[in-house]
Amino acid sequence: MADLRDILSDDEEQLNNDELMKYLDDNLSDEQKREFEKKIETSDFVNDAMEGLKSFKNKQNLDNYVNQINKNLDKQLQLKKQRNEKRKIKHISWIVLSIVLILFICIIGYFLIHLFNLSSHTFPRSH
Repeated sequence: MADLRDILSDDEEQLNNDELMKYLDDNLSDEQKREFEKKIETSDFVNDAMEGLKSFKNKQNLDNYVNQINKNLDKQLQLKKQRNEKRKIKHISWIVLSIVLILFICIIGYFLIHLFNLSSHTFPRSH
C-alpha cells in the first residue's frame, strides 16, 4: 500500500461510487454484475462494506451519510494538520545559526584559555 490514507488501494481496479450504487440498486447488467463481483470477491474489507451497505433501508440517504462522513474526516484531517503545523519549529535557520555561533564562541574560548595557560607556563613571572 503506497499511501496509508488510501485504504482501498490494491493492485486491482478501484471501485467507484456509481458502480457500487448501481450494484446495490441491482441496475447492472449480468456481465457488469459478474465483473463487479469478481473485483470484490478477494477483499474481506469490501465484502464487509457491501454487507453493511445492503443493510441500509433508505438508500437515498446513503449519499448524505457518505458526504457527512467525508466532511467529518476532512475536518479531523485539517485539525491534525494544524496541530502538526503548530509543533513545527518556525525559525529553524535562526536556531541553527545560534547553535553554530555558540559552538564557535566555545571553541575560540577553549583556544584562548589553552593559549593563556601555555603562555603562563613558558614565561615565568617575576615576583
